[in-house]
Amino acid sequence: VSQSRYLHTSVENFIAQKLKQSVHRRKLFQGYEESSRLFYGWADGLPGLIADQFRDKIIVQINTSGVDRHREFIKRTLESFSGSKVYFLDNQKYREKEFLPVYENEKIPDISIEENGLKFELRSEVMQKVGFYYDHRENRQQLISLLGRLNKSFHSSVDLFCYAGAWGLASLKGGAQHCTFIDQGDFDFEIQRALTLNGFSGKGEFRRSDVFKFLDEAIAYRDWE
Repeated sequence: VSQSRYLHTSVENFIAQKLKQSVHRRKLFQGYEESSRLFYGWADGLPGLIADQFRDKIIVQINTSGVDRHREFIKRTLESFSGSKVYFLDNQKYREKEFLPVYENEKIPDISIEENGLKFELRSEVMQKVGFYYDHRENRQQLISLLGRLNKSFHSSVDLFCYAGAWGLASLKGGAQHCTFIDQGDFDFEIQRALTLNGFSGKGEFRRSDVFKFLDEAIAYRDWE
């Protein structure tokens, strides 16, 4: 029994160390303090654990059995490090690969996001993945920078599979005059809210459509023209 307790304590000490290191690394980057991917699976040393920070909330997804055994410890540890409340978002499709249960978790409230100087708000009922695609954050920053450096102005842009509109808003910040946001999900509120929050009212529109259907129709229209 004593050996089992020692091993359990050693594992939790290891997890705590990995979490602390990950949180510290994010604090090295400006803009990552309140909105960032705090933990990214194997890249941060714990495969199957993803944790995203949204100001005063952290959403955690666990997809491996070894990590899932310590879910409550991970929750307590992240809350102590960050001062933010932790919510679990179990993905049945991912978890069933390791025969993990899907728990009745506390309902996740709507979230607010800041990324690359842009603000977004997302309703909990339309949330995908772990809330936001932070893994594309630096790519979106490069888009803003590239558009700003070009000796060319762009009248319009299109954000396909737009979700909360992060790529489209990045194009507007980079200098595009208008953006059309396309997604088959119900994201009209998110897009209009993001346009308003960032001073781009009237510079974008949301179309609820299957992306491939939209592209087929756009190509057919262009050929006809």
